[in-house]
Amino acid sequence: MKPELFELQQSFARALQNVQQVPDLLPQLQPHTELQDRLAIYRGNYAALTLRALESAYPVLRCLVGEDFFAQMAKAFALAHPSDSGDMHRFGAALARFLGEAELDPKYAYFVDVARLEWQVHRAYFATNAAALSLTDLIRKAGEMEQELTAVRPVLHPACQLFRSESGAIDVWLAHQETSEKADPDQHELLLPVNLERNLGVLSRVNWKIQVHRIEEPAWLALEQIQSGVSLEQAFEVALQAQADFDVAQGLRQWLDWGCFADVLTQ
Repeated sequence: MKPELFELQQSFARALQNVQQVPDLLPQLQPHTELQDRLAIYRGNYAALTLRALESAYPVLRCLVGEDFFAQMAKAFALAHPSDSGDMHRFGAALARFLGEAELDPKYAYFVDVARLEWQVHRAYFATNAAALSLTDLIRKAGEMEQELTAVRPVLHPACQLFRSESGAIDVWLAHQETSEKADPDQHELLLPVNLERNLGVLSRVNWKIQVHRIEEPAWLALEQIQSGVSLEQAFEVALQAQADFDVAQGLRQWLDWGCFADVLTQ
C-alpha cells in the first residue's frame, strides 16, 4: 500500500471518529459541493455502529443507566477509545475502565463491576469452541495417564471464566436475566439491587448460552487453583482449608455439568 494512501485512510478514519479532524481531511479529498454532508453520513453510520456494538455487549448496563445516558456514554467512549479493528465484537473492551475513570456518584460505582462482568460474558460467548469434558471423559483420561482421578490437572474450557465483584455485580446481572422478558426497559430503577455485597462466580457456555453461576469462596478458590494448572487434589485441599466441610464430589459434579473443563494437562 502506498504511504500516501495509508495516510489518507488514517486521516479518513480519524475524521469519522472525531468531527474535529474533518478540517484536516478535507484538503486531501476531491472537492465536491456535498462533501461535508457525505462525510456526515459516514460519521453517523460509524456512531450508530459503535452504539449497536456496545448495546449488544452491555445490555444490563444499558438497562441500568437508561437509553439516553447510554447513548451519550457510548459517544464519549467511542471518542476516547475508537475502534482499532474491523471486528466490532472487539469494540468496548475498555468500557469498565472508562467508567472507572469517570468519577461516578458513589452509589453508582457498581456500574464498573457490571461492565466488567458483561464484557466477560461477551468474551465467553465468542470464545474458541471446544467440547466440554464429562465425568466419563475425565475418568478415561485419568486411566490413559495411569493416574488417580484426583491427580489429573484439568484445563478450563475457553469459555469458562472466573469473576469476582465487591459490589454485587453477579446478583445484578442474574436479576436482569430473570426479569428481561417481562421488565419495561424504561423502569430500570426497579431492578437496582438492595444490597451491593461481594460475590464470586464462574461463567460457562452450554449449547452456546452463557451461564453465570454464583459460587461460594471455597469453590472459587479451587477453580482459581485449577486455572493456574494444579491437580484436582491440590485444588480441593485449598477449598477444604477455606471450608472444612466443602463437598468435593458435589463441587466436581457442578463444574462438569457447567462445562468448565475442556482437557487435562499431561505430565
